[in-house]
Amino acid sequence: MSNINTISEFLLHAGTDFRVFDMGRTIRPMTGQAFFDIESSITVAPHPRQQHAWFGLVFFQALHTQTHFVWFVKLPLDERGAVVAAPRKQFLDIIVTALAQEVNQALPQQQQLPDNPYTFVPSQQQLADFNSACRYTLNLPASSHFADVLTYLKNPQTAPWQTLQLQGIADLAVRVNEDPVSSLLEANFTQLHLEVQQAICRSLENYHVLDTMTQVLGDWWLNNPDNRHIVIAVLRATAQSSAIESVKALLMRVLTCQWGDDTDILMLLAARHWPKLNDPHILNLYISKLCAQDHDLFSGLYRDLVQIPLIRTSILGILQWQDKSAELTDAIANLNQSHKL
Repeated sequence: MSNINTISEFLLHAGTDFRVFDMGRTIRPMTGQAFFDIESSITVAPHPRQQHAWFGLVFFQALHTQTHFVWFVKLPLDERGAVVAAPRKQFLDIIVTALAQEVNQALPQQQQLPDNPYTFVPSQQQLADFNSACRYTLNLPASSHFADVLTYLKNPQTAPWQTLQLQGIADLAVRVNEDPVSSLLEANFTQLHLEVQQAICRSLENYHVLDTMTQVLGDWWLNNPDNRHIVIAVLRATAQSSAIESVKALLMRVLTCQWGDDTDILMLLAARHWPKLNDPHILNLYISKLCAQDHDLFSGLYRDLVQIPLIRTSILGILQWQDKSAELTDAIANLNQSHKL
């Protein structure tokens, strides 16, 4: 294995089939070639977070297709968003050695890599959503909890909601664009208990919600404009909505109402709706709200956003804006003083 330089090469050499999910900002499936290009520093990470690229890998051997193993890996990035070359050999040695010990057994004895700085433990929400996405991608059945959630969705006025499991809700979300889930969600979403609505929205952030469901979500907030829980839920659920223009209009409404000054909502927009910041109108309004906040928040979010390849040019352009407000001028001055651009 002396000629193996990447995780991708190792898994292929070991005779495994594998799938990769980008877990930097929501959960998104990616091709094996895209993962290879990122871990080889051929391309930059598209969704960096905290100066790392975050991945979930599920793999299995050809003779044991019912036995799947999962590894959560985070790779350090340089200022361009490319995987850092210097520690690459170190993390590959740790991971490849551990995987070699496991994959070479007929039935691996453990599902944990040794403690190292290149793995992470997802939150319970991420675990549920990752599990659903994996099972769906591999054409495996949903968990046993899905049936209970579907029953509740069909009869929200009579079926119990208190015993619904997070995994079942994640299984529902991955099928958001398929019937019967699609039609039932569109018809009954507003009748569900708020805690269930919020849970569904947290999972929906990982999927391309279509126009009709996006409209349902937008109307839900417009009919409850003063409910902070609802605006946060809607912003999460529409993170990857296919109704781009509708979501942009929604963001403009959020930024121009009371919630535009809410620190958590400004952070959520950066974390989930960063692609819309390429829209000059949204970016201008967002930055005007952000620079009125604490300078540390502006600096932190600026450094986070400028690493995202899709919007890097727009974010860098803020520094060259003409007719800057006094607040933005001060925020940029503080940013320069921090030497962390």
